[in-house]
Amino acid sequence: MLVDLDSFVRPRLYIMDGITAMEGNGPRGGSPKQMNVLLFSEDPVALDATVCRMINLDPDLVPTVKYGAELGRGVSALDAIELAGDAFDQFRADSFDIDRSPLKPYKPRGILKFFNNALVAKPVINKRKCTNAGPA
Repeated sequence: MLVDLDSFVRPRLYIMDGITAMEGNGPRGGSPKQMNVLLFSEDPVALDATVCRMINLDPDLVPTVKYGAELGRGVSALDAIELAGDAFDQFRADSFDIDRSPLKPYKPRGILKFFNNALVAKPVINKRKCTNAGPA
């Protein structure tokens, strides 16, 4: 959904506030961890791939990185990303607590499918507030 949303909205700049990160497997659970970093990029895939490398996580284990790169929304290869600013190594957190296991296909079945469709929050367009302005 995030890759599709990015393709539709097409922001010009992506900003990640990593002053305080969330350790653990989110998006709703975890523990605060000081990372003291702000990241800016014109490429959302490169931004996420760089953060993955900061926490010693293979970027291909993150769906938005893997599928975003495959769909041409950005690059994830280390040699294709140019870093500017302070030295990358000072922001590495190799012991960052996160699940580093390979992606597993998720296909809810039976009652789980019902609950997934009924209870999981999904974005909705508020037509009263929509201006139909399109990309800037």
